Amino acid sequence: MGIADSGAAQGGQAAPDLLIAGAGVAGLWLAVKAGRAGLSVMLVERGNPGGGASGGFLGALMPHSPERWNGKKDFQFRALIDLEDEIARLESETGVWCGYRRVGRLLPLSTERARIAALGQIGDAHTNWGGRFSYEVNHTPEISNWPDILRAPHGIVHETLSARLAPTGLLGALLSSLAGMPNVALRLGTSVVEVRPGDRSARLSDGSAVSFGHIALANGVDAFALIARAAGLPAQRWAAA
Repeated sequence: MGIADSGAAQGGQAAPDLLIAGAGVAGLWLAVKAGRAGLSVMLVERGNPGGGASGGFLGALMPHSPERWNGKKDFQFRALIDLEDEIARLESETGVWCGYRRVGRLLPLSTERARIAALGQIGDAHTNWGGRFSYEVNHTPEISNWPDILRAPHGIVHETLSARLAPTGLLGALLSSLAGMPNVALRLGTSVVEVRPGDRSARLSDGSAVSFGHIALANGVDAFALIARAAGLPAQRWAAA
C-alpha cells in the first residue's frame, strides 16, 4: 500500500478502478477485498483511519430482530455469519488480533408486553436464523446483585448469534493487510468534496481531480451531501453539523 502526501495533488495519475471515500472499517475492508481481487484502489481519508464511528472501544455485532424478515435483515444475518471466517483469515494473514468472539447476548424484559413480543419471536428466529442459533425466553435467574440496567422482572431473552470484536484490533489488521498491496494507495488528510458521475471523476479537498472506474462512499454522514449534489438535489439539509 502506498501512502501519498496529503498536500500534493497527483497530476497525471492513472485512474483507479475503485475510489473509496473514508478509511473506517467499511472503507478499509472494501479496499482489502478489492485489493485481493487485483483492482487498483485509491482510498482517501480526511483524518486518520478509524477516526469516526469505527474508532470506538467496543465493537458490538448484534442481529436485527428475527420477525418481519426482509432482504436487509437477511443480508445482515449472512454478513454476521461470514464474518467469523473473514476475521480468522485476516488474523492468519496479518498476525494481528481482532478480538472477535461470538458471545451471545442477554436482553432484559422489563414489561409483560415485551415478554409476549419476545415469545412470539422464538419461531421466527428458528426459521430465519436457520436453526443455527438459539433464541430463548427465560425467567430471570436468581441473581441478587444484577446491575440496575439489567433488571428484568419479566425474564430475559438469551440469543447466541451476537458477537463482539475490538475495533482498534480490526483497524490494525485491515491496515496491515493493505500494507502488502502495491495496488492500493491511501491518501490521508484528503477527502472527496464533489462527485461528478457524468465523467466519472471526483474533486478532492487538496485541489486535485481523480477519475475512477467506480466509487464507494464509505465516509458516514458526509456521504449524504455528496450524493445529493451528484443527484442535483439541495445539499444543505444533508450538511454535516
